[in-house]
Amino acid sequence: MSRINRAILALVAVFAFGAIAAASASASLPLFLTESKKALLFTADSGVGTLRGEKAGVVGTITCEQDLVHGFVLNASPLAHELHIQFEKKCKQTIGTNEGTCTEPIKVNLAYGELGLLNGHVVLLVAPESGTEFVTVECTNGNTKVEGAVVGEFPLTGADGNPQYGVDRKDFLLVFKATGTTQEPEEIELLGSLMTGVSLKVSGFLGGKASQESHELLLLDGNGLIDP
Repeated sequence: MSRINRAILALVAVFAFGAIAAASASASLPLFLTESKKALLFTADSGVGTLRGEKAGVVGTITCEQDLVHGFVLNASPLAHELHIQFEKKCKQTIGTNEGTCTEPIKVNLAYGELGLLNGHVVLLVAPESGTEFVTVECTNGNTKVEGAVVGEFPLTGADGNPQYGVDRKDFLLVFKATGTTQEPEEIELLGSLMTGVSLKVSGFLGGKASQESHELLLLDGNGLIDP
C-alpha cells in the first residue's frame, strides 16, 4: 500500500505495456496494450512514501525509503496480475513523539490492479487478490494492519493540457495522493459501474481511517501504452 507507504502498500503499483498493438480499445474501458499480445512484465520504483492513520485524534505515519514492485499486465485487458510489493530501508512508525522501527522487508500480500476511469482520466485500482488485507506491519512500538484498496492516476497530458494515454513509451508515472487521512480519489468507474467509497483502513497502533501518498515510476519490459 505505493511506499505502501504508498499505501503502504498499496501500493502501490503499476504497469507496463509493449509497442503499439493493432488492437482497438473500448471508448469506455481503458486497456493495457502490448506488442507481443502476451502478458508484459513491469517493475516500479519510487521515492519515500507515507501511510497515514489516525487514532484518538492523533495522526500517525509509517514510512520507508524504498519500495520494490513487479508484476504483469495482460494484453488488451484492464488487468495487472501478480503484483508483488515490498517496502524496505529505514522503515519506521511514528505517532507524536513515539517512534519505532519496523521489521523489514515489509511484504504485501499478493495484489492485483484494474484500470478504470474517473472524470475522463485513466486511473488504477490496487487491491489484495483475495480477502481485504494488504499487510500487517510489525514495529517495535506496535503492529498495524492495512486493509482496503487504493486508486492512483496516470497524469499524462498532451500539448493541449488534456489527458493523453495512447502513447508508446517505456515508463509511466502513477500517482497516489491524499489530503490528511482522505485518499484522492475515493471512487473509480470499472466496467461501466461506479465504485464509491474506495478507501484504506488501519487497525492496531495507528487505528481508524488511512491514506497514502506516493509517485510510482513504472518501468516496462519493452514498450507499451494505455489506451482508453
